Amino acid sequence: MVTLLRLLSISTVLALSLLDRQPVFVNRATSSQLESLPGIGPAKAAAIIDFRDRFGPFTCTGDLLEVPGIGEGTLAMIESLIVIDNWESAFPDTSHWLPSTDSIENPIVEVAVLDIGEGDAILVRAGDGLTALVDAGPDDGGPVVPPVIIRLAMMGVEGVDIVMMTHPHDDHIGGMAEVIRDLGVSRVYDPCISFQSPAYIDFLEAVEETGCSFAVLDSGVVVRLSDEVSIRCLDSGSDASVDANLNELSAVMLVEAGDFSMLLPGDIEEEAEMRLAESARPVTAMVIPHHGSRTSDFPPLLRRLRPQIAVVSAGRDNPFGHPHSSVLERYEALGALVLRTDRRGSIFIRSDGRRISITSSM
Repeated sequence: MVTLLRLLSISTVLALSLLDRQPVFVNRATSSQLESLPGIGPAKAAAIIDFRDRFGPFTCTGDLLEVPGIGEGTLAMIESLIVIDNWESAFPDTSHWLPSTDSIENPIVEVAVLDIGEGDAILVRAGDGLTALVDAGPDDGGPVVPPVIIRLAMMGVEGVDIVMMTHPHDDHIGGMAEVIRDLGVSRVYDPCISFQSPAYIDFLEAVEETGCSFAVLDSGVVVRLSDEVSIRCLDSGSDASVDANLNELSAVMLVEAGDFSMLLPGDIEEEAEMRLAESARPVTAMVIPHHGSRTSDFPPLLRRLRPQIAVVSAGRDNPFGHPHSSVLERYEALGALVLRTDRRGSIFIRSDGRRISITSSM
């Protein structure tokens, strides 16, 4: 009985001490303050501070799950003892968002996210310059012409000057060889990821057959389509860990034209998103990574990009469940206009460098 009473007394004291303790303000807490929380030792406290310094303030308790070493169990122990303070500063302003209009008579750039099923194919056209195709979608698994060829023909595109690859998965390069052979491509940019597949071998053979020039797509490469329009490679996956999967090695590109910018991230997942987030700047528009997969929605990156428009390229009734609703909700919570090729068809974004207009094929 004495032992039971002693245990009850100890538990009562602990409960009262937890009620009386001051909450820990996570976004300005010191290491010692964080270490005072149950389950948070020096290593986890250091990880929280490092994450906060690299990616900005936490906006909700769930953000802590992105910190290495913090799991559901740890979060459950500390959730009632912490306060997410100064969360407003985690959101950049929207001064980079551009006025929207129904049409732009003389756009300096048009970015078309093509409706090619489950995959990516993005056409970038400079008003008075060159045309570039970033990725070329799937080959549709048969003898028929790839969907990208059909979509380009429907747009009246008779030639493509430049082809650029994010990574050599079939849903991104399945139609690339045919584009090179049929549309007069003069230059190809390849991140040169070591990967062997029939589609990639066919791509290399098409480059050799046609004699178009070949360049390595490295971080920092800038491809100019006109005096006003360029495509910049922000990351080519060269800093990825040795065991990173092919998606993590995707080249990340940024289309720039005056005040307009659009991010083309391929299929990057959390490792690449964390790397990109440290230097990310706000964009006007972006393609949502990896067709809206749950593996590609690192919150600090989204907050730093704060896109005005977010486009999902996904196939109708695809077997992967893309795009996942939780991913779309993250973008919508930031105020982004979310557009889907599986519902709207090809998405066309045009800009004169100061304004934007958005149309779709459906």
